Amino acid sequence: MGEKVYGDSSYEKDKSFWIKKGDKLTVMGDLLGRMPAIKILEPVKGENILDAGCGAGFISRRLAKLGAKVWGCDRNENMLNQAIKEEKENPFGIEYELSDITKMPYKSEFFDTVMCIGVLMYLSPEGCSNFLSEAHRILKKSGRVLISLNAPELFPNQIRGAKGVNKNDWVTYNKLENKPLGEDQIFKENYRDSQGKIFESELWSHSEKGLINSFENLGFEIKSVHKNYITKQSLEITGQRGKTGFPAFLQIEAIKA
Repeated sequence: MGEKVYGDSSYEKDKSFWIKKGDKLTVMGDLLGRMPAIKILEPVKGENILDAGCGAGFISRRLAKLGAKVWGCDRNENMLNQAIKEEKENPFGIEYELSDITKMPYKSEFFDTVMCIGVLMYLSPEGCSNFLSEAHRILKKSGRVLISLNAPELFPNQIRGAKGVNKNDWVTYNKLENKPLGEDQIFKENYRDSQGKIFESELWSHSEKGLINSFENLGFEIKSVHKNYITKQSLEITGQRGKTGFPAFLQIEAIKA
């Protein structure tokens, strides 16, 4: 289905890490990535929203509970089957589709909002641009797109072996490319949940400037940029350990011009 998507094999190998979490806040990304994205969005009743890269439906269900009309798509069949199972057991009218987010099956100018939360770090810069091009196509005029992913500042602050970084921190990274920190590049991630279980994958660190340029080159206007910081409280809530005082997750909201 097109370019290599980093993390794909890990989602097959460790699918229970995500499938068994249900709607519980089990990882830092839930607290500082997914929930803040929903707050930024403030969905209204009847709004047509696509959860692109919906996984097992964590965000889709929350949006539907707030009254939005929700669609969800994902390329991972195991994750999507779990979302469909949840929908059958507790229906909210969510429509799920097995689909790559870089080439989606939806009609042009159909959605009011497209969300892509915790996904784009698994796509190359070209893959991110392809997703944004598709989002632009399927959004109505003045429609919104909201992305959330690992902040570029997270990677240099959590490289294994660096001063203040412990192997039991909520996340650690190993560099896989000989590039200066801050440039688009691939890392190996060890990501820990509240029970201490570790999810291992390869993913991209994307520069904020590069992402914003992609938005603007494809005809979007940036509405807001948010960064959510690691704090002592966020570590306590998720039962984790680690350094504090730097951004961990980045949200960019844009409007189709």
